[in-house]
Amino acid sequence: MDEEKYRRFGVRFKVFSLAAILISACFAWYQYHGIQERDSKRAFYDKQIETVVEVFDVLQEIDAADSEGEREIAVEKFWMLYHGRGRNFFDSEMFDALSVPAEYVKFCIMVMGESDWINCENYSASMSAAGFARTARQQLAVGWEFDFEDIGNVDPWMPPDDE
Repeated sequence: MDEEKYRRFGVRFKVFSLAAILISACFAWYQYHGIQERDSKRAFYDKQIETVVEVFDVLQEIDAADSEGEREIAVEKFWMLYHGRGRNFFDSEMFDALSVPAEYVKFCIMVMGESDWINCENYSASMSAAGFARTARQQLAVGWEFDFEDIGNVDPWMPPDDE
């Protein structure tokens, strides 16, 4: 009887060991898949953060420009960010929030008409970015949750969906 008991114990132990190995393999695959996905998103996320910082840097350059030539160069950089990297790396909410600095640059720096709500005398390029800063911080906080397919299907020039 003891030998039968040991044999049953041996079979149970082998089944348990096999189950543990299978569970470990599934967990390892899940971890590997998560790391691969995170690493592939990291380059995009880093570029998005870099573009946000660059927007603030360019707005500061506009404020700090000593000559009209420096200001024109900074304005050109801003529009390149707005129409280029901003469209590539910002979601629709971030891009929508960038419209206030864009209006400031358009109406107060380039003087292409008058704004209905921006007072150019008591405003600066850096001040125009407050709403963009808040939106960028909120969107960057959830950036890891975005799926590349979702990012690719959203046109940042379209207004954000209000869900």
